[in-house]
Amino acid sequence: YHTERMEDIVYSDYEYLVCTSRHGAEAVLRNIREAKRDIRELAGVKIFCVGSATARVFKDHLIRIENLPEHYDGKSLAELLKGILTGEERILFVSGEMYNRELYDVLAHGGMLSHVAVYENQVCDAKKPEALEEYDYVLFTCSSAAQACRDWLKPGQGPEVLSIGSVTAQTLAEMGFEDVR
Repeated sequence: YHTERMEDIVYSDYEYLVCTSRHGAEAVLRNIREAKRDIRELAGVKIFCVGSATARVFKDHLIRIENLPEHYDGKSLAELLKGILTGEERILFVSGEMYNRELYDVLAHGGMLSHVAVYENQVCDAKKPEALEEYDYVLFTCSSAAQACRDWLKPGQGPEVLSIGSVTAQTLAEMGFEDVR
């Protein structure tokens, strides 16, 4: 395993590219464009994405992805890749600084793993929005967002809480919320 800088990556050196968010997919394409490199570097690279929004970034540029997990979360992507990877692959993992550890462990079990964190998850310093009582629902798209709201969103108080995936639902359940899917 080693950490890469985006500007040093030669995509054709990898057999697999794994992106956990649209931000990662956009960073790959931006890197190729800004470095004035050729998109054909991705030819032959098997691209796996955590979900449809991530995959759409590649599809919008006419780049085919291999497959999507049944559920759009890191755990499901890890399960999908367990059945595919043999341990001999060269893998580029593009994510934020916070990523699913189970997915990382599956990728690290491969032959060669390079990891690039292309964005940093940050908790904003905003206090509880005064207008929160006006909403019926709050939808969380990731665990880090749920954790960021831990101090001002309590079970049984305020809007109903929903999640977009099983990992986020589990995080919310650990915070005391039930039936968040």
